[in-house]
Amino acid sequence: IAVNTTTAGTQGNSVLSMNRATGEFVVAWEGQGTGDAAGIFFRRYSADGTALDATERLGNLTDSGTEQNASVAMDTSGRFVISYDVGNFLYFQRFDAGGGAQGGRVQVDNALAHSTGAAIAMDDAGNFTLVYREQMTLPGIWGRGFLADGTQRYTWFNAASGDASSPSISMAGDGSFLLTYQKSGSSGIDIYAREYNANGSAAGAA
Repeated sequence: IAVNTTTAGTQGNSVLSMNRATGEFVVAWEGQGTGDAAGIFFRRYSADGTALDATERLGNLTDSGTEQNASVAMDTSGRFVISYDVGNFLYFQRFDAGGGAQGGRVQVDNALAHSTGAAIAMDDAGNFTLVYREQMTLPGIWGRGFLADGTQRYTWFNAASGDASSPSISMAGDGSFLLTYQKSGSSGIDIYAREYNANGSAAGAA
């Protein structure tokens, strides 16, 4: 299946998420397209691979530079959230089940941040958590939780410090989640995992 209909420029770094109830899915990526020469785009599909959007749609409604490093998560009603980097900062944009934008973009980190490498996961009710690498202020892996309406569910939490990077997250339907990352260890670079409760509190040691 060819996802992007715009072939000018470079399209890359694709990510996807699936509705676990229906099998519908959304693909997001960075590239050139209608509305932004260096932005985030998405396209939705039914479970059988039929495109639900005639062409790609713009994922970042505000063009403030080069948007990149997309991540996406979808709930069981088909709503989804796309996160992306702009410069040193991390944002997300919510969408309804038809692909319509809900509200404006929301900044995840703070004004002193230098964030990158975000990953996002969503529960069945549409609540979601983003995890990312902070490189300057208190370096390490940080996360923050949001309700389905985009308001904060729980504030920042620090999952790992130092050179920890490359976070990944998977969330159960009830909002509990598992976070993984890599970090220097006794054998070089090691992989760590940690469980979290739905309220963002750690359920066990890393």
